[in-house]
Amino acid sequence: MIKVRKMESAFQEYAVAQRENHQATMRGLQAIAELQVASFYMLRKMDAKLSTLSEVAWDISNYLQRKEKKDEFLGDLRLVIRAMNTALDEIAIIAETNLEYATLQVEVVLALAEKHDVKIEHFKHSHEDMDRAEEVLKRLNSTHRDYLQRLEEM
Repeated sequence: MIKVRKMESAFQEYAVAQRENHQATMRGLQAIAELQVASFYMLRKMDAKLSTLSEVAWDISNYLQRKEKKDEFLGDLRLVIRAMNTALDEIAIIAETNLEYATLQVEVVLALAEKHDVKIEHFKHSHEDMDRAEEVLKRLNSTHRDYLQRLEEM
């Protein structure tokens, strides 16, 4: 009987040890499950933040492209203004000997200014550019009026 009791005692100790090991394993698995949930939550937040950063990066890229195109457009308009001013100087020389042809040339420059949408408003970010554009456009219009008036007087 003593052997049976010893075996029974050993079996109970084994069962208790197994139960304790099982509980420890379950606690470990619970900790791993909680860690996985926390990791997935962190990954989900990181994914959301990366998506936001990606959208911001695209917005910045698009803004820079639009700004570059705008700057290029303004640069082209500055060149047009300069070319118009130079053309008016050359037309003034022509007007001394051939007013009709000079008037036609001024009308061509006026048409080109309208075609290329040359307006003072396009230069609103630079007072210097705006003043220069206004000066050239006023000169163009006044030269045209002057030549037309002189033609009428002929």
